Amino acid sequence: MPDRLGSDQRSLVLRADAGQHRGYGHVMRSVTLGAEFHRQGWTVRLLGEGINDFLRRRAESYGIEVQSLGTAVGCEQDAERVSAAGSDLVLIDGYEFGDDYFGFLDDHGCGYAVIDDNGPTAPHGARFIVNQNVHATRALYPHVSAERLLLGPRYCMIRNEVQAAHAARSSSSTTDMSILVAIGGTDPLRLNQGIASTLSDLCDVEVVVRLASPPGSARRAEADIAVDLAGSSVAVIGGGSTLWEVCFLGVPCVSLVVADNQIAAASIAHDMGVAIVVDCRTHTPVSEIGAAVTDLLDSSARREQMSAAGRRLIDGQGAGRIVECAESLMVAL
Repeated sequence: MPDRLGSDQRSLVLRADAGQHRGYGHVMRSVTLGAEFHRQGWTVRLLGEGINDFLRRRAESYGIEVQSLGTAVGCEQDAERVSAAGSDLVLIDGYEFGDDYFGFLDDHGCGYAVIDDNGPTAPHGARFIVNQNVHATRALYPHVSAERLLLGPRYCMIRNEVQAAHAARSSSSTTDMSILVAIGGTDPLRLNQGIASTLSDLCDVEVVVRLASPPGSARRAEADIAVDLAGSSVAVIGGGSTLWEVCFLGVPCVSLVVADNQIAAASIAHDMGVAIVVDCRTHTPVSEIGAAVTDLLDSSARREQMSAAGRRLIDGQGAGRIVECAESLMVAL
C-alpha cells in the first residue's frame, strides 16, 4: 500500500499496560488502533509483558509484531527500551504510565501519543491525546492545545471483528431473542456466573455467557464475543470499551459499573439513553440487573429507542480519524 507520508514507510510502537484485570482492555483497543495504522501502510509492533495468547494471536492476525519488553511497566528502563525501539510514533495506553515515565520519554526525544480515559494520563509532551469517551472535554486537559486533543465518540475505536459482526447483524433476519452476559475481558469481580444463573432462571430466552462452564441452560460465548454480541437482543456488559461496541451495533444494554474510572462515562451514557446503568462496585444487585433486563425484553419500543440512540452516537470510523490526524500532525512537525 502506498505511504501517504512519503517514500519511507512509517513505524508505530504500541506500549499498552497488559497488567492483570484492567490491562486487557488497554491492549485490545491499542491493537484495534494499531490494525488501522497497519492497514494504512505503517509497520506496527506491540511491546509488553503478560500479553495473553488470545491478544497475541489477534495482534499478529493484523500484521502487528508482538515483542517482549523485558521490564516492569512504567519504569525508567521501560521508557529507555521503548525510546530505543526507533519508531516514528509510540502510542501509550495504560494507567501505570505516570509523569515520571513521560518525563523519561521526553528526555530521550521520543515522539509519543496517549490514549486516555479520565484526564490523569495527559503529559505535556504528547504529540496528541485520544479520549474516545462521551464525557471527554477540553476541561480534562486545560494545559493541552486544542489541535492535539482528539476527544469524544467521533474517535471511538471499534474492533474489526465488531465491524464485521455489524454487517452480519444488518443482513440477518432472525427473530430469536437472546441475552449476552460479558462483564469485561477478565471479570475481576466474578459477576458473570451469578448474573447468568439468575437470568437463566428468570428469562425464557437463551442466555449466552463469557464463562468456560456456563450455569444451567446458558451457552458459552465464543472467545471473541463480537458475533454473540451482535446477535443478542440485550447485553449485560461492563462499563468499559464494550459499551461503545454495543452502541455501534445497536444492541440495547445494561452496563455495570465495576470500577471508579467508569463512573463518568456511564453517567452520561445513561443520560443519553444508550444504556441502563447499574453500580456494582460495592455489591452485585442481581435483582436490579434482572429487572432491567426483563423490562428491556418486554418492551420492543424501548429496545428500539436505545438501539437508535447508540447507532447515532458511534459510527465506527474513529480509528481511521485518529490515523488521519496522526499523519497530519506528523507532517506538520
